[in-house]
Amino acid sequence: MTRKDSALLNSSGDNPDSGTMTGCEAVRQTALTCRGHTRPVTFLAFSHITPDGYFLASACKDGRAMLRLGSTGDWIGTLEKHKGAVWCVSINPMATRAATASADHSVKLWDILNGHQLHQFDHKGIVKSVALSKNTTRLLTCGQDKSVFVYRLDRPSSGPEEIDGPEVGSRHVIWSPTEREIYVASEDGTLTLSDLRTSTEVWSVTMSDVIKDVHLTPDQSKLIVSHGLQADVLDPRLAGTCAEQPVSSYRLNCGVLSADLHPSEPYLVIGGDDHRLYKFEANESSEYEINRGHFGPIHAVRYSPDGELIASGSEDGTVRLWQHNIGKPYGLWRGLPPVINPGATLLEAADECENDEEDEVEVDTSGEPSSSSEVIPAKC
Repeated sequence: MTRKDSALLNSSGDNPDSGTMTGCEAVRQTALTCRGHTRPVTFLAFSHITPDGYFLASACKDGRAMLRLGSTGDWIGTLEKHKGAVWCVSINPMATRAATASADHSVKLWDILNGHQLHQFDHKGIVKSVALSKNTTRLLTCGQDKSVFVYRLDRPSSGPEEIDGPEVGSRHVIWSPTEREIYVASEDGTLTLSDLRTSTEVWSVTMSDVIKDVHLTPDQSKLIVSHGLQADVLDPRLAGTCAEQPVSSYRLNCGVLSADLHPSEPYLVIGGDDHRLYKFEANESSEYEINRGHFGPIHAVRYSPDGELIASGSEDGTVRLWQHNIGKPYGLWRGLPPVINPGATLLEAADECENDEEDEVEVDTSGEPSSSSEVIPAKC
């Protein structure tokens, strides 16, 4: 396997030195395929670990959001009262509430224990992003109406607090670690930190391209920004200081649409517009895997809260679940021994995985696997 066979570049933007990496094997694994959506999947969100496990919510341009058991992909329910594409979904830590943002100019708040809609917040334009606070008492929204709104969920009919947003419109909004500030990503690639108490801008930076994804890690210690051909990892505590440069930066030869860090180990995954999922050691940016199974750009990637799997959502309308530790018994994976073919490069292994459908396991909307084949993680 040679490094020049990969689409991965190092943090300086140059191709790593070519040469054979002795002792390394290309990794190929079988993903769980979760079907049910009929159009591109736009966003993914995990809950925290609850007494009933953890849960995965997906947003889709088919106007629906789906809830699944995170560890297996088994379908639990569908939220389907929107009349336009659902661009974003937010789920609270204990998986009791969800909020969806839609192209039908509305945000809906849901009780996901019974699937009932609790409230609808109407907007003047397409709503691109929504974020529940950690204690589920407030709701952030943003979109094409050039404003950011903060709703009090204990008084949902009282009207929102309105904060001036970017003139070009907003793509993403998230809470800061303290929830006294918010991050807003605009359509022109600017990321702004604003203080809710004073309605003033604290800090802003303009990225090289449109920001496709921005979110905080579960422990709130890192801010991950995907834009152009790279993913940047920032320390939110350094915003507005002279040390605000990225802690690390990772570049690809393709568009970076989403990225996430493992919750406890030094690994980072990236979803590319070349249909591939990239994973590598965050501290070294040299050892990595390439997985291919999607048939369209990967718009969303997220690590599960226990770090055992990676969820990816794609233009092809599917959500796929990938093991972090290939071969480990977990969920529907049986932990069978891998198959090794030392002669394959990473890209060859990824392309072989895409073409090898007989090992694929699908999870349909009834929650039952639609294939009886074993899940066989493999190295080749």
